[in-house]
Amino acid sequence: MGKGNRDSQSSHVESFLDREESARRKRRSEYVYERIERSIRTRRRGDGRGDTVFEVQVWADGRASSRTFQTVTEARAFRDRQLGSRAMGEKVTSADPRVRLDTFVEREWLPWLAQEVVMGNLRESTAVWYRHGANSVLKDLGRFRVSDIERQLLRGFVAKRVESGDSRAKLHQARTTLRSVLALAVEQGVVVTDPSVFLVGRNAPKAVKQPKSSVKAWGREEARKFLQAIEGDDLEVLWHLYLSTGLRRGEAIGLQWDDIDLSAGVVTVRRSLSNVGNQPVFQEPKTESAKRAIAVGESTVVRLRQHRSDQAAVRLAAAEWRNDRDLVFTTADGRPVRPEAVTRRLKRIVQRAGLEWIGVHGLRHTMASLALQAGTDIATVSQRLGHANTQITARVYLHGSTESDRAAAFALEDLLNGRSRI
Repeated sequence: MGKGNRDSQSSHVESFLDREESARRKRRSEYVYERIERSIRTRRRGDGRGDTVFEVQVWADGRASSRTFQTVTEARAFRDRQLGSRAMGEKVTSADPRVRLDTFVEREWLPWLAQEVVMGNLRESTAVWYRHGANSVLKDLGRFRVSDIERQLLRGFVAKRVESGDSRAKLHQARTTLRSVLALAVEQGVVVTDPSVFLVGRNAPKAVKQPKSSVKAWGREEARKFLQAIEGDDLEVLWHLYLSTGLRRGEAIGLQWDDIDLSAGVVTVRRSLSNVGNQPVFQEPKTESAKRAIAVGESTVVRLRQHRSDQAAVRLAAAEWRNDRDLVFTTADGRPVRPEAVTRRLKRIVQRAGLEWIGVHGLRHTMASLALQAGTDIATVSQRLGHANTQITARVYLHGSTESDRAAAFALEDLLNGRSRI
């Protein structure tokens, strides 16, 4: 290449660089900046067009973390969060507000959820519940950018769910999951404020109440009929425990022999068995009040002793015994009993007996209702159920029966008419 050609090329490059520099200077001159407080300045166009925005810039480790906001309140919240992270020696990042909700859930929220389980802050079964909730939420909102999720969008989301007939449980799951995701987005600086705060509280959108079965528990006659139906069943003692102690489904099948003091007639609840990812998982009760000791009657103790003897015989006859946890209730080869298997088996017994289906939890309800009708004080019933306080017991389980209502009517009639049945 000749000298003339090189000079010509160099001239073109210099001309291009000059034009780029001129363009940069022009762009800079289009904006007017004004510092208003630490790390925050306003930015507006020099020609007066457009809105004034608030720009935040925080330096850490030689790099700047910057964002622009429409209000000074949002700018201050972001600035304070970034300065706090820098003071604590944490990594200062400027999260991308353009990230889609489905991408944020996959890359940030699900790993955070798994970490919470590892740290013991969340039960695995609760994490599964959240994951199901996320799948439901992402069907409607996954394509939106996190920064675009505002109250009006969430109101439409909830209204659509209510109109489609979602139960209160499903709506609660969707709202709780969404709040968890957006709370993490706030923590990571993807958004400054959580638009989902209106989803909880007295004025939160609610699902239409669905008609429910009036049968929540059995009366005395139904309970006696059930006891007759379970005679001779392989899990007869399990059904007795449910009905006489009010144990939850997972609490009973999670019992180990060390939890049962046959001499004192006491069963101690220390764990619960649930099915997570098609695998049995033993977990501690959710609350301290759920860890409790419950007295059992003499007939139940007799059945437990017989059950332990029968289990020992089954163990000796089995080709392989897998009861490494010394569980009270197992399958034929010693494996844990699946919670859903308990429900299926109970349903068959109830159908054969011609009783109304109330579920495994209905046995717990029946125990509480019958105990209260028999005159047991509510504090004792609350302790047997593992409730945190007696208000929960009263609200959920304390209701009258047809018999007690009729007795009250007769008693009031006698009182008002000056009669006495004594």
